Amino acid sequence: MDTRQLGNTDLHVTCLAYGCMPLGGWGPEDISDESREKADAALDQAISSGYNFFDHADIYCGGKSEKIFGEWLSKRKDLRESMVIQSKCGIRPGTEHNPQQYNFSYEHIMRSAEQSIKNLQCDYLDILTLHRPDALAEASEVARAFRDLKQQGLVNHFGVSNHSPGKIDLLQSQLDDALVVNQIQLSILHSQLISSGVDWNINDRGFNHDACLEYCQLHNICIQAWSPLAHGFLDDRPVADEHPDQEIIKSVQEEIQIIAHQNNCSPSAISLAWLLRIPGFVQPIIGSTKPERIKAAADAASIQLSRDDWYRLFLAGRGQRLP
Repeated sequence: MDTRQLGNTDLHVTCLAYGCMPLGGWGPEDISDESREKADAALDQAISSGYNFFDHADIYCGGKSEKIFGEWLSKRKDLRESMVIQSKCGIRPGTEHNPQQYNFSYEHIMRSAEQSIKNLQCDYLDILTLHRPDALAEASEVARAFRDLKQQGLVNHFGVSNHSPGKIDLLQSQLDDALVVNQIQLSILHSQLISSGVDWNINDRGFNHDACLEYCQLHNICIQAWSPLAHGFLDDRPVADEHPDQEIIKSVQEEIQIIAHQNNCSPSAISLAWLLRIPGFVQPIIGSTKPERIKAAADAASIQLSRDDWYRLFLAGRGQRLP
């Protein structure tokens, strides 16, 4: 699988990332032997298919995703230096006495990073990413946490998730190092960040365009696309007749099937290749635990969609013509 340098770092990462979110299962039960076997098979396939980037978050499966990955990695320590491990922090689930919130305080960032490293059994994180914007975040406090984590050898690089250009600029103004990633939702069925720029100054559409994609391209920030397969609808998940967007989804699925047949590949590979065709560095994050799907998705790296095919899918996802 092709690799690219991530920003101005020494990291060379694959164009697709493996998202470890479902590993371990979302239920309250402890990690089972069956979950371990399933996770081992998925991660082994990811390595065999060429993935070297593994995305985590402290809240995924209540921490079980990091722990089960750590168990797998402890048996394959020779792989550590050839892979890039990223985790995210900042989301605090609600409890009986406390509301759900986002927390970018110094103490929370430090505690979360240290716990993720312990769970992952990896000594350090290549990248730590802030999961969602905290309305009460103090850029100087975040910068202090980042500085201490790097000086202690716990984290090498930093990024954000779901952040606007303005929030990135505010945070960057206090940081010593450039942020390297911004993880956002992006797919054929969720292309507002693209369509808002296309629609800018057309009738009453597009005036809220914040140029996030252009900003990240200008500042050499990798866009990590989460939910790139739109919860499976851009692979082979059937859509229910009562789904409010069923006509658009079915139209996109039909177009994808045609292009996939022409390229002798899976629908998921076409959907991911669509993202890879976007200028700048867009790195889709896939999260299947099925080895055959992980392998099929890797084909996207060798597919170069034509301009016609890219726009055909873009239009189908919008459910309308260009202005």
